Amino acid sequence: MKRLAELERSQWLPRDRIEQLQSERLHKLIEHAYSNVPYYRRAMVERWLRLHGIQSAADLPKLPILTKDIIRDNLEEMCSEGPLRNRLVPAHTSGSTGSPLLFYDSIDEQRCHGLARVIRAREWAGVRLGDRSLHIHLQVQPSSRRKRSAAWVRQELKRAIDVDGCSISEHTLPGIIEQMKRMEPFYLESYPSIIFFIASFIRNSGLSTPHPLAIITGGEQLQDHQRQLIGDVFGPEPYSKYSSFENWEIASECPSHSGMHVNAEDIILELVDEGGARTPRGEQGRILITNLHNYGMPFIRYENGDYSSLAGVPCACGRGLPLLDSLLGRISDFIYAGSGRRVAAISVPFNRLALLGITQHQIVQDEPGRILLRLTAPAATTASAKEAVENGAREFLLPSLGPDMHMEVEFTQHIEPTAAGKHLPVLSRLNHGSLPRGERR
Repeated sequence: MKRLAELERSQWLPRDRIEQLQSERLHKLIEHAYSNVPYYRRAMVERWLRLHGIQSAADLPKLPILTKDIIRDNLEEMCSEGPLRNRLVPAHTSGSTGSPLLFYDSIDEQRCHGLARVIRAREWAGVRLGDRSLHIHLQVQPSSRRKRSAAWVRQELKRAIDVDGCSISEHTLPGIIEQMKRMEPFYLESYPSIIFFIASFIRNSGLSTPHPLAIITGGEQLQDHQRQLIGDVFGPEPYSKYSSFENWEIASECPSHSGMHVNAEDIILELVDEGGARTPRGEQGRILITNLHNYGMPFIRYENGDYSSLAGVPCACGRGLPLLDSLLGRISDFIYAGSGRRVAAISVPFNRLALLGITQHQIVQDEPGRILLRLTAPAATTASAKEAVENGAREFLLPSLGPDMHMEVEFTQHIEPTAAGKHLPVLSRLNHGSLPRGERR
């Protein structure tokens, strides 16, 4: 709660004061990493870097980019020596992109700073501590009776109900919607694809609509057509957040809905191009994260596989925190032509598919230049209706994908989520490391 109170005050500081706070915390982190973490001590010695060589975020390019492969190869050397080593807990990413990562997390960062960022993000959406909530996400069942009892007590104290995202279907939705109506008022939190699926079901079935106080989405990109339909059905415009298993609550939307504010008091976010140089404001780049509070296993300039860009104008809300454009993508969200030309999935107008009655879509790519477009279109029950939907999809998407892209279309009743409960708009099975560096669109 002390950290939350600090965040509630610091969000209104001017940008230069927030950057000064970043620099102070970065210097302490670098000093600790040099003294206690073998990997960073070696990295700094190899580059002839002294402690005063890293004074601010502008100096971070002097250090190497941290990748998942580097973490895997140096896992033990990345952990802090001394008493902090005994306070680390093993953790892992969801593996939704096919490459799960084992790492160690600091309890102080998770339960103190990380949770404070989570609560502040919910406050921006109008959610107060103690408000009833429904969370739809991947559920991992506790392994023992004691853990099950502890989980039940925790959920009761939080006034929260958890629903397994993998159980969501047209058969289970009426019961879940009825549960939402009994809970009112409440707030709803889940992946955009799941909330969009529920909203589509309510609109098409004619069921009475529950009225959540707020809707918070994360784990996937919130597309414009999803935002529109969710707001139309439930009432409040959804709030998008950007988080990860490695770094809780990186950025979140405020009530202005003009992008996502980076939690810059705790996190330094860099955007770099393919060569590692900083990208200009407004230009998309690879995201690098430096967590300023994880002393147990520091993540400094960590590349998590995401792309974004910094907004060109400040947010109207008056917060001094940097603003990310709401569009985020992953390395695996690129679609490749045979020549190596890359098309970012966020530049493809998937939102127009909603005009054709399509409720779910996914592009599957096994080889450059060829894609399979999987579609769920409940109203297209005849061959002629499916042909019209297919022709419309080709008309909407192929101009963005390019003339050298061969597209096949497959209709399916439901597109299964990943093991982590997420819906992937692009399922890429390509070996991205071996692909040529072609032109990017």
